[in-house]
Amino acid sequence: MTRNLTLPLLFTALAFSGCAGTKSERKQAADRDRVESATAPFDATYFRDREHMHLALVFEIVDGQLRFGDGVPGRRPGSPPYRAPGAGSVRITYRDSSGKELGNYSIEDPVLARSCDFDQEREGELKLIARGTAEIIVPANPAIATVEISTGKDRVLRFDVSAQIKKALGDKD
Repeated sequence: MTRNLTLPLLFTALAFSGCAGTKSERKQAADRDRVESATAPFDATYFRDREHMHLALVFEIVDGQLRFGDGVPGRRPGSPPYRAPGAGSVRITYRDSSGKELGNYSIEDPVLARSCDFDQEREGELKLIARGTAEIIVPANPAIATVEISTGKDRVLRFDVSAQIKKALGDKD
């Protein structure tokens, strides 16, 4: 008698566990449909709007010094990455043509290479880059005329970036 009851109980338990998974899948599908029906379809033109892009200014590193090239900055979709004020040893400030500050953020020194291989016998985990490139991120704002890179209390590098930014955004004077 016990043997005859075990098989139907086992079958019933398996059937209910299968239904539970199916019910969960149906709920997930319904939730997904609800969200997708309330979401606008993807539109690539969204990222062509200046409000939804940022620029990457490319600097050359030559003999450990930053030099701004004459190339057109890279246009990047999306808002600029969040950069916390005071999060690094170098402050980036961008200003308009009258000198008014439009924004700033801090980064680690772009002319230093960082290594996870810290070894006491070597010179440490930071080393000056002799040659290379670095990108400085700014909003896609045609009003930006200069970028200042402050590497210390008395060391401020100023770069006129207005022409390159206007080229990148397709603006004409």
